[in-house]
Amino acid sequence: MDDITYRNISEEKQGTKGAVSPMKMNGLPSTQLPKPSGLPGSVRGTVTSGDGKFVVTTLDDATRFDHKENEVYLAVSARTPYNRYPLPLMSLSAIQKRSSEIIYDNILQPRIDSNLGYHYGAAVSDVESGDELTITIDALPQTARHEGYETAFFEMPEMTLKL
Repeated sequence: MDDITYRNISEEKQGTKGAVSPMKMNGLPSTQLPKPSGLPGSVRGTVTSGDGKFVVTTLDDATRFDHKENEVYLAVSARTPYNRYPLPLMSLSAIQKRSSEIIYDNILQPRIDSNLGYHYGAAVSDVESGDELTITIDALPQTARHEGYETAFFEMPEMTLKL
């Protein structure tokens, strides 16, 4: 433990929101999630809740996620706002509405995918422009509590976005 290096943050920056650059891991892959522009499918938007960012994308074919043909895959990429690290082990649910009709009302399953990375997703019957998606965090992310994360991800109200 004594050989682990660390860097103190200057006093004027202590207590402010932000993050240091990710550490280089000498040949090990990064756990950063793709930028929104690098996600597959149609990126529908980004919303924030508490200290997290949530990028929503839809893929026209849900069969690669073991769902039926003619279903759309709705994926939510939950991440830290500065370095795009995944927010793991949350419980998320979503309600998709079209006017007053509810299209989807259920949980989003955590998954790992080679193109999406760690995300939460579900198959929905379809998605139309103007649909309203409400994402609720039913259980907060289970991140390790270390310096810088002592107070993050504790208050995360629901989010709504137009698809």
